[in-house]
Parts: sequence; structure tokens; C-alpha cells
Amino acid sequence: MKTPLYCSVRKGLCCAILVLILILSCSFTTLGSVAERDDGLIISQLDARTTKNHYEYVTMVLKTGYGHEPQNKQGLNSLTNELVYLLLRTSCALEVNYYPFAEYTVFTFVVWPDDFTLFCAELDGLIRLDTLLLYDLCNELINLHLHTAETLSNQAQSILYELLYGPDHPYLNKFKPDYTKLSINEVNNWFRAIYKPNNLIISTTAKLPADFLKRPTGRDMKQKVLVAAIPPGYTDGPAQRFLASDAPLSTVFLAFPAPQPQEAEFFTGRIVQKHLHHQLWLSLRQDLGYCYDLQVNYSYLNEPTAPTITIAFQVLPENTEPALDAVFRVL
Repeated sequence: MKTPLYCSVRKGLCCAILVLILILSCSFTTLGSVAERDDGLIISQLDARTTKNHYEYVTMVLKTGYGHEPQNKQGLNSLTNELVYLLLRTSCALEVNYYPFAEYTVFTFVVWPDDFTLFCAELDGLIRLDTLLLYDLCNELINLHLHTAETLSNQAQSILYELLYGPDHPYLNKFKPDYTKLSINEVNNWFRAIYKPNNLIISTTAKLPADFLKRPTGRDMKQKVLVAAIPPGYTDGPAQRFLASDAPLSTVFLAFPAPQPQEAEFFTGRIVQKHLHHQLWLSLRQDLGYCYDLQVNYSYLNEPTAPTITIAFQVLPENTEPALDAVFRVL
């Protein structure tokens, strides 16, 4: 029988792609369109902004994560996507971000509007590659991983995952990579197997070129990508007794725009963030004791909503209204 934890984790993972597309790639109130092409590529185009001097944003979700790595090939998916990330860093994108997860992999891009068509051509050309001709770089990455000490944070997270999912669960692949068994040949085989239109979701703020991923290539791009199913974690493991929640919390997000780059006050955004964090910490945590962890974030370029200042905290439901009153008094 599935426990509430397992059900919530699986539901969260199923919704994560949509959440990432909306958060990492969207600053809009309405979604323009979502369509699936004949080759399986899912395209999400978001409504264009009306403001001037904006950027274009692209999110690419690969429906394969490190939890899908073949047996005894831990680290293969991560190594492959690290090489793809380094190649994308040489594109015309202003910013490239890479987020590895167990059940999918996410790349986000910030592109200047005049370069959007060029970037799409660069991304198209990379995905259609037959091989990643990066022998030296691959060897350097392998040596770097082999000689980089594991952090205490990763060790602690590995122990927690093992308690939750079991010692041989695919979610632990990222903690137990064996780079001695990996090479550029393994990377190329994995790249050819997973980088296909039917295994991708592309979300953009501008219309993709009509021939995106439709030109001929040296490999079969229409073959369906099949990966092993990820099994559930423990249902009655030793960590289950710590997971019951007797005190539901209210999560509060407040966001407001910071000065735009063309405005004289643009450089005050970071100062405002630090000031708000200090004042709200004194009020909500030290004086009132409503919350333990308070976050005030300032996005500059890596999100479409930038520049934006975001306040986030959790409180008991009965303290939500007085906590908001305290925030508004500071604002």
C-alpha cells in the first residue's frame, strides 16, 4: 500500500515539469499554447510581453533524469548533460542554467530577442548531433569528478535518501557515480538514445522556427525513447516514523517588481533586498516568532520576471493574517 509520503512525492514529480516551465520560463499570466507535434515534441509557446527591451526565455525539459541511468552506469546521464551544458555555454544565449533531477533534466536560457532565431538554430544543431566530439573535455570532467572530494552535505543527503528509498534505489545514483566505467563512447551512445523530439518539452516566449528539429540527421530521431521505470521507495522503512505531519503550515509568497535596468534606481534593488530581509527577520522571527526560515530573493536576469523581489515564509495557519500585517508594516 502506498504511503501518503510516496503518493505526494510521485504527484509532485509529475507536476514538476509544468511548475518548472511556469516558474523558470514564464512571467506571464496566461499560457499562449501547448501542442504536441507528430514526432512527439511538446511545444509550449507563451504570450509575448508588451514591454520594450525584454529578453526571450527558453526552457528545455529532457524527460530523462539520473534515476533512469542503466544499471552499473551511475553518473552517465549527469556526465552527458554536463557536456551538453558546456556546449550550450558557447551559444549566443546570455545565460544558460542546468538543473539535474532524478526523473527529468531541465535547461533554461535567456536570449536577446535579436538572437532568438540564431539560438534556436544552435540548439537544433546540437540536439541533432550524431556524436559529442568532446573526447578531451569528457576525460577532463571524469578526472575532475574522480578527484573531487564528496561534500558533507552530499553525504548527509545520501544517508537520508537511503533511509527513504532504500540503498539500491535509482534516486541514489547521483550519490554513487562510478566514473571509472564511463567514457566518451558511453556518453555518445546515451546522448543518441535520449536526445530525440519525443523525449523533449520546449517552452519559449517567441515562436519556434517551423523547421526546428525537422531537418535530416544521421540517426533515427523518431524512434520512441524508452527508459526503465523508477520503483517506489520504502513504504515502511525506518524513516517513516519521522515523516508524519501534525502541524500543517501556510506558505506565503509576496512578489513585487524592482526597478528596471533602464531606470536610475536599478542598482538599489539588491540594497532593498538586504534591507527587507533584515527587517522582516527581526519582526517575523525574532520579535514575533512566527516563522523560522524567511527568504527574500532578488532576481536580476535568470528569470523572466526579473527584476523582482520575492518574499517567502511559512507560518502556522492561525498566524497567517498577523504575519502578513507585520510584513505590510515593514513595506
